Amino acid sequence: MLLNDLMNPEALQAYVDSLFAEGDERLEDGGIRCGKCGGMKTCHGTGVLGGILLPIRCECQKQADDERLNAIHEAEKERRREELRRIGFASSAYREKTFATDLDPESPASNACRKYCEQWEELKRSNIGLLIYGDVGTGKSFYACCIANEIINRYQEQVYVTTIPTLIAALQSFDNRDAMLATIESVTLLVLDDLGAERETSFAEEQLFTIVDHRLLAGKPTIITTNLSLKEIKNPNTLSQRRIFDRVLEMCPAQLRCDGRNRRKDAMSARREQAIKALR
Repeated sequence: MLLNDLMNPEALQAYVDSLFAEGDERLEDGGIRCGKCGGMKTCHGTGVLGGILLPIRCECQKQADDERLNAIHEAEKERRREELRRIGFASSAYREKTFATDLDPESPASNACRKYCEQWEELKRSNIGLLIYGDVGTGKSFYACCIANEIINRYQEQVYVTTIPTLIAALQSFDNRDAMLATIESVTLLVLDDLGAERETSFAEEQLFTIVDHRLLAGKPTIITTNLSLKEIKNPNTLSQRRIFDRVLEMCPAQLRCDGRNRRKDAMSARREQAIKALR
């Protein structure tokens, strides 16, 4: 209902009449009572609008309007989430790793990662990162991506998930270097997958130091996964590694070991069985 319509008696009356629906009650003064909630759909104006029958929202109309606005807001949030996923995951495969697809949701690792998400606001304020370590295939990358997806879903925060070798390769490009370093410093949550998989060269070590140093100075949470043992990280072989690992431990005071069955082998076995059945 537009303001101009209030000054047009015929348009106003037509709009008021349009509010009447099956089951509604028309009162002697021309007012309309909602047949669903019993609330009034009209009221009589006062002051300069004295004597004019005006439209108002009954309770069920208020509820319908609220539901419509909530649906619009939720759609906007989902668009925001999709955009954050698009720019936040270096690989589309990372988007599929969520707690909803966890095959062992009662495991200590899964529970710890869920709690990290639940306590995110406090952990973010205190800049508490997470180091996830363990043998190959035990779910380190999976749970790191689960956390990143959950932070997007629940909080609509900016994340960036990538492997350390990929990030080091990107920093070799003069054109991409400044933008990549800006991303490292700016995103709310950075996930660095596969510490220790980078080539053991002076260049790679220097780039890795740059990455962790920039992130440490940014003062924002970081999740790092590695096949290295905690003993190897705490007792590095070289001075260069010590410079890097000391910063990793400072960024990630929370440390989680993933152990147990090799999930990757289990998944491969399941796919192999599926292929055998399909080809019989």
